[in-house]
Amino acid sequence: MSYKLNQILNDQERLNAITASLESLNKYISNDIKSIKDEVDKLEKRKLELLEIKIVMDVSLIPEIIILNVGGMKYHTTKTILKSIPGTYFDLMLSGQVICKPMANKPDTYFIDRDGTHFRYILDILKEGKISKPLPKSIRLEILDALQFYKMNLIFYPSSKIIDKDTFDLFNKWISNEPIYYVLLFTKGNDTSKNEFPISSFHSECDDKGPTITVIETTDGDVFGGYNSQSWDSSGISYYSIQWSGDDKCFIFTLVNKHGIKPTKYLPNTKDQNYIVNYRGSGPAFGKGDIFIDQKESHQFFPSSYIDTTGKGKSTLSPERLFSIKTIEIYQCVNKLQFE
Repeated sequence: MSYKLNQILNDQERLNAITASLESLNKYISNDIKSIKDEVDKLEKRKLELLEIKIVMDVSLIPEIIILNVGGMKYHTTKTILKSIPGTYFDLMLSGQVICKPMANKPDTYFIDRDGTHFRYILDILKEGKISKPLPKSIRLEILDALQFYKMNLIFYPSSKIIDKDTFDLFNKWISNEPIYYVLLFTKGNDTSKNEFPISSFHSECDDKGPTITVIETTDGDVFGGYNSQSWDSSGISYYSIQWSGDDKCFIFTLVNKHGIKPTKYLPNTKDQNYIVNYRGSGPAFGKGDIFIDQKESHQFFPSSYIDTTGKGKSTLSPERLFSIKTIEIYQCVNKLQFE
């Protein structure tokens, strides 16, 4: 019995010794692995440092005057201009992060496989750091598409006589989480000799253009308007055959009013579903008279199809039902996702 007990004790001692040896070996291996990992991390860090040095050296070797061959069309510019907006295609290209090498035997010339017809607009935007000039209507979408390709994710702030860029930013928050380009489709100022709204011009400029936002300044100083999430059209051929369209993304808003209400958007009554009026005999019209731009007598009957959340009722947008337009601007709202 004592013999078996001694044998068990001896086996336990050997097991303890083996366990201790394994723990010691495991600790040694763990320390070794940690040392190797630390060394690898140091080498990776050094590699990145050397790569950054190489990039800086490569960029420093790039001449200041650069020729861009865009689809066979040559444009002269400078390294300073191309790197003026961080993170763009051109900035990454000159930093070696986009595969676009100088042409053989032409260290100052880079080839970009894109249509270069309107590339001068891209260079102008790079120089300004923003889209500061109205884009020609015939090529707007092509230029906006190019801005996406070149990673120039700039917000388009048109020149408005009514609102500033902060208001465009507010519209963006109201409409979408994605950046929106605002393209001026139509504008009309107060012509005292003939103060009539040009309905046919509105439809020719704004029909079938997708989402738009309308901004109205009255002669009394009120500023309000509405967002149409779909296209305007001329499907309603008479006042008694008005066609309704839009959806619950439509809204109207006040920016400046006699009550001092801060800029506020008002959502539609979804039970009503009379969001937008499509009628060839009127300008932009929202709800059952909430905002109705007519040739001679424009009016607002808010709240009707849109919900009053600020408690000022019929005088929210303007103290009078009938109003005269000082300036009206209608912008196409182009979401950048349309180009991706």
